[in-house]
Amino acid sequence: MLVDDPHNQLVIYRLPNPKLDAAACALAGRTRLAFVTAHYSVQRQQQVLARIGRDLGYWRSHGIVINSRGTTNGVLCAVIVTTDAAGLQQQRAFDARYGAGVVKVVEGSAIVAK
Repeated sequence: MLVDDPHNQLVIYRLPNPKLDAAACALAGRTRLAFVTAHYSVQRQQQVLARIGRDLGYWRSHGIVINSRGTTNGVLCAVIVTTDAAGLQQQRAFDARYGAGVVKVVEGSAIVAK
């Protein structure tokens, strides 16, 4: 979910489900809802994220260091990972291991929390 203040609405990313949509509308009252179709469930995203965590050694052995990883809203991909030198070759390697489009590889450093 995402609070979209500029448009005065609550955006709900979900797999299509008429019963869920009806229940959300019933609970929302006067709050305007915008439904966006996701392609990956939260459960699937967590599974992929956990598998990538288990595969860190595999990726290191192939010269790919994963700096960070996290789930998405499930619309375009399930998980995003950052590496030092993301490119087409790395994207193809992730597609081959997890399925085309499941993981998006982008260039970036590790996220540091203070």
